Amino acid sequence: GGKFETPIDAAWGGKQFAFSTLNSKDFRQLIVSREKPRTSSFRIDVSMDFDRVRKTLVDDPSISTEAPHEIYMFGTNGAPGIARMRGDTFDVISSTLMPNAAVIDPGSGVRGKDNFFCTDMANDQIQKWSIDVTSLQLVYGGLGTGSTSFSIPNYMALDEEEDLLWIADANNNRVKIHSSDNFAFVGSFGSLGSGATNLHMPTDVHIDKDNAFLADDGNNRITVLDKITREVVRSIPLSRNTVSETAMEGDSDSLYVGYNHVPHNGFEYQEVVLEKLRKSDGALMQRVVIQPKDEVILASASIRGDLAISGPFIYITFTPDVNSNERFFLQKLLRSDLSLVSQQERDLPHYGVTGDASA
Repeated sequence: GGKFETPIDAAWGGKQFAFSTLNSKDFRQLIVSREKPRTSSFRIDVSMDFDRVRKTLVDDPSISTEAPHEIYMFGTNGAPGIARMRGDTFDVISSTLMPNAAVIDPGSGVRGKDNFFCTDMANDQIQKWSIDVTSLQLVYGGLGTGSTSFSIPNYMALDEEEDLLWIADANNNRVKIHSSDNFAFVGSFGSLGSGATNLHMPTDVHIDKDNAFLADDGNNRITVLDKITREVVRSIPLSRNTVSETAMEGDSDSLYVGYNHVPHNGFEYQEVVLEKLRKSDGALMQRVVIQPKDEVILASASIRGDLAISGPFIYITFTPDVNSNERFFLQKLLRSDLSLVSQQERDLPHYGVTGDASA
């Protein structure tokens, strides 16, 4: 539509571009050459297979068709509560305090379609809130080893197909399963040990359409169960060498695992690692060391809680120096390549994060 002060002679050449797996695009590159008279004109022709793009977005359940809008953070600014935050700017939308919760490790949770569920580690309970976390609807549990009790309920996952909550009951070395409606006990898996059906300090759970993935922190592995029969399908080894506080999330094809790790080239400092594993066989696809942007910290870092997935992003919380206890970070990374998108720094503690149910 615009006029050129000096008209040009344009030719075209075809070139294939691979955008993700959609490699059938044809883009005609503009080649600028010599000057032509002012009355000359040219045309640019671009051809793209938009129908194939649309079909891929619709068929791949791991790609959200809606913009991510909210994440939830626990223990924001050292307070024993839950904060709803914008996923793009990290601004707090609303927040609430958890009744009787301690400031240390107030919990982690998961958002469902109609409710928000969370653990209260300090009081060995699980809770059910309204979706906007303004109304506490149900509290369940207490310290113990029985079917209605917990001992440090760590992180949880929601199986929306079966209306079940899976909770990593860390100190009881088991994963418990409860109804998401009334918290009725349904079953459990695991006992202390290193065998295929044992767990040692499980910290997190991820559920997909077929399987339950259990972060078996003390045994340095992820145990994969058939979520219906609860039989062991396989085990994915993890290479860690310290108390790892393993956090885990997943999409249709990949697992994202965050943990503490001491580098093999030295024993001075502990680092926080985020790995992307292929679900089908546990193969390592990507691995990054989590650090503050544009900084190299010579101190022991530590992961601060659960991971969150929202749209194309994954969120992680950490402190770069466990000894100073003065700097706390929330980072947003791309799920595709684990590259850093943005971060927020606070001088008061915060803990795990939870993403949108649509992730």
